[in-house]
Amino acid sequence: YAWLSTSDIRREMQVKIVEAGGLPGLVRLLRSSSEKVARQAVGALANLSVAPPNKAKIVSAGGLPLLINLLRSPSERIAEHAAGAIRNLSIAPEIEGQIVSGGGVPPLVELLRSKDKRIAVQAAVAVRNLTVHTHNKKALADAGAVGPLVALLTSPEKKLQEQAVVSLRNLSVPAENKRLLVDEGAIIPLVDILRPLAAGGEGEKKGKDDGKSGKEKDKKKCCCPQAGLQHAKGGGVCDGHPSQHLRVG
Repeated sequence: YAWLSTSDIRREMQVKIVEAGGLPGLVRLLRSSSEKVARQAVGALANLSVAPPNKAKIVSAGGLPLLINLLRSPSERIAEHAAGAIRNLSIAPEIEGQIVSGGGVPPLVELLRSKDKRIAVQAAVAVRNLTVHTHNKKALADAGAVGPLVALLTSPEKKLQEQAVVSLRNLSVPAENKRLLVDEGAIIPLVDILRPLAAGGEGEKKGKDDGKSGKEKDKKKCCCPQAGLQHAKGGGVCDGHPSQHLRVG
């Protein structure tokens, strides 16, 4: 299964692998006592979970609780790939609620504190995706997500900063969460982020070249520094972040 883990798998191949019966074996390997085997299996599932037709099939095959469990793995790469898979699955409206009810929020919140940038990014994007939906906001706030997200507002990593801004904006919609954001100290770092944008300075210039594809920029309008603080259409919250392939080693 190692070859399935490469990040350049074509979309049609992702679907064909699952259709050919490759999924049950990968899910079984998530339980392997071998760190290397488990790492390859979870990395392959993270990549297969990018394809929309595969998301529900991964859940139906019993993959979701195993992926949630692997968020707590002592192996940093396994935790990264598990968070990447959860990130990809969280895009699907029919799955994001299962992530929350299945206990996925507490370990994701804990991974927001990771010193490993790759782990923190995957967890932050997954949390961002979950904040889009109203029924998840209380669960995330109750799990203590606001504090770590506020801490990420001052991260030197702009991608982490972006995810935190979007998540906090979404979490601020319910009235009961507004006071929580203030109590956790969100106001000052949010104002600091806004200053260069308001001044039309360097922050605005960076927002025009954030490394994202034109297609992604067209589809995703987010209230974050790199998107010029634009709100998404519809429910007054930011869209979820698109799925992503992972490189597995």
